[in-house]
Amino acid sequence: GQIDPDAIESLLYSDLQTSIYSLAIFHLYGKYPQGVRYNIIRNPGSKPHKDETLQEYTQRLSQEVKKDPKHYFVRYRVYQPEKDLKGFEEELKEIVKDFVNWLHGALPTYKNRQAAFF
Repeated sequence: GQIDPDAIESLLYSDLQTSIYSLAIFHLYGKYPQGVRYNIIRNPGSKPHKDETLQEYTQRLSQEVKKDPKHYFVRYRVYQPEKDLKGFEEELKEIVKDFVNWLHGALPTYKNRQAAFF
């Protein structure tokens, strides 16, 4: 529900998936992209009212979103300088080496302590 623009931009700048996509663009087209554009959809945080049907709830949410679309849909542009992407490419090579070593049993498997268990 809450979007802190500074925190979001910082997180998006160092996003692994986006950096990998940016490198793929370079390898496909021979040019580094200037950055990426993120479209973020805010969780409405609204719960169904007591005795509200799913259809009524959906209609109420639709009306809320139509009243204030800028609140629910946010677009960010994150610039990635070429030098940062080149640095990430070297980091990615190390990540892939570690993965291959793990795959072949040369590195141990660690638990993800931040993972949610259900």
